[in-house]
Amino acid sequence: MEFYPDEIAYMLRQYSEAEGVSMDFEAIAERLYYHTSGYPFLVSKLCKNIAELILPKRQDRSYWDLADVEASVQLLLRERNTNFDSLIKNLENNQNLYNLVYRVLVEGEVIPYNPDAPLAQLGRTYGIFRDYHNLAIHNRIYEQCIYNYMTAKRLQLMIDEKKYNFGDQFLTDDGALDLERVLRKFQSFMKQQYSAKNNQLYLSALQIHHRVEAVARRQSTPERPQPTRRLPRQTQRRPWLPAHLRRPAEAQLARRTNPAPRKGDFCRLGVGLKILVHRVNLSIKIKSLVSDSQATVAIFVIVVFSWVGIMDSAHQTFG
Repeated sequence: MEFYPDEIAYMLRQYSEAEGVSMDFEAIAERLYYHTSGYPFLVSKLCKNIAELILPKRQDRSYWDLADVEASVQLLLRERNTNFDSLIKNLENNQNLYNLVYRVLVEGEVIPYNPDAPLAQLGRTYGIFRDYHNLAIHNRIYEQCIYNYMTAKRLQLMIDEKKYNFGDQFLTDDGALDLERVLRKFQSFMKQQYSAKNNQLYLSALQIHHRVEAVARRQSTPERPQPTRRLPRQTQRRPWLPAHLRRPAEAQLARRTNPAPRKGDFCRLGVGLKILVHRVNLSIKIKSLVSDSQATVAIFVIVVFSWVGIMDSAHQTFG
């Protein structure tokens, strides 16, 4: 359904009589048709903008003029409404239709209109195309709306491509590689990748590395052999003693680590010396009673046994 200029003028007259507003009905109707091609929603929206948004800002609200229509068109193109959203959604949902509209509107390609072509029928159903000898957008408002959307989208794609494809930035005027720019870009990249927030992670990894090296060094170092402990001398030299008279190995080791003699040990050593002196005196008496040969043997036996006793006491005292 489309309104023609005379139908739009008729509605304007009815509005003028109801609201008491004067205007050039035919000129304004033609201007409305010029922008909308009679699309009912757009005609109604432009008139509503004039009545509710433009006239209240003027001192004289008793008339409409052509400047009001142009101002209403600009307001409509800057706002978001369900009609425009549906128009863009239909294009985005059909890539082939989007490409066809792009070729006609942005690239300016002239394509004959064929009502039997599936894409042309689909565009006609969505209100994008109009019946004409060549494919054309239905009205100038839709044309401006779609053009703004497609060019903005294309510009954003170009910006994104330039963002990730910046090879031309590192070329000199003669096409050679600018190494200084390359190094500066690499430096900036490294700062972004290894910023201060990653220093803690780096330190943790370094600590783990040091711990692993320490464990490896300990494993590679041969262990020192443990010293063999000899049996106590008392057990080696006098195995004939009963077990309850032998000193435990622990006591012998303790005496070796702390060899300070005790008071009782000195007493035993003194007693041994007294016994030696007594036996020497006894041997002198025996020599006076028996022959020289027998006395010599007896004295030798007494002295040897006394000396063995003294040495054993000294060994027990000093370890």
